[in-house]
Amino acid sequence: MCHSANIAYRVGRKLDFDPHSETFDDDEAANALLTREDREPYVMPDQV
Repeated sequence: MCHSANIAYRVGRKLDFDPHSETFDDDEAANALLTREDREPYVMPDQV
């Protein structure tokens, strides 16, 4: 919930979150903030 509120604050609007797909409905800008690129050496392997 806190991360969703932070993303809504950053994009400046109310967001509709789909818990099944774990994405925001029809909002590419908000969905882009759900993850980020890892930087070396803190990269997660593809298979854990």
